[in-house]
Amino acid sequence: MKIQLTLYFLLGTLQALPLYSTPKTTEQYVSVQYSPELKNSLRAIRNLKEGNKLICDILKQGALRLSVAKNECSVKFGACWDPDRRIIFINLSSHNSEEEIIASLIFELHNALKTPQFNQLFSLATNQKIDKEKYVKSIEFIEYQNSIDTAALIKLGVEKKVFGKNTYVSTYNTFDEHYWYQKMSGHSAVHANNYDSLTAFNKSWKRKGYLRG
Repeated sequence: MKIQLTLYFLLGTLQALPLYSTPKTTEQYVSVQYSPELKNSLRAIRNLKEGNKLICDILKQGALRLSVAKNECSVKFGACWDPDRRIIFINLSSHNSEEEIIASLIFELHNALKTPQFNQLFSLATNQKIDKEKYVKSIEFIEYQNSIDTAALIKLGVEKKVFGKNTYVSTYNTFDEHYWYQKMSGHSAVHANNYDSLTAFNKSWKRKGYLRG
């Protein structure tokens, strides 16, 4: 059963999002909806073969939108992935350069790709088949892996001169180190609260929250 999300914020009238089309892939044309401010960042990602493949793989699961927005999550963390609406929200005020925007988008794209794994954990929590600590740690482990994959993709893009040389994402040497910092930052607490909501109200309650590393 699909776990739906209730967003924390009130979205005002969203500006119309233009449709971005990329060159033909092996089988079909694929498109992403995006806020105009993200055009250059998205183009850079899709100009890297591996980056375009990442997006194509996400689109096989469903629609994808990139939206500039200031909501509770994007203000706190800079960017986040909403798996129900299939939107990556990004707060431009939290980013000082195009390189930082590209790095955030690539990380959230990896979160988007892992939506089936996240949904499986949501379902386990809803049915109380996983305890809170294991739930939080499992989500953080997926996001840790995503940070490693993001760093590898960015490194490739920089080497191929598709991304600027200052494009990077911070990673930790071990998952234990990553997990400790996520707990200290309050990030893990968000997932813990989501777990409490899921188990307390079971399937009749909509989970509040976003996915963000």
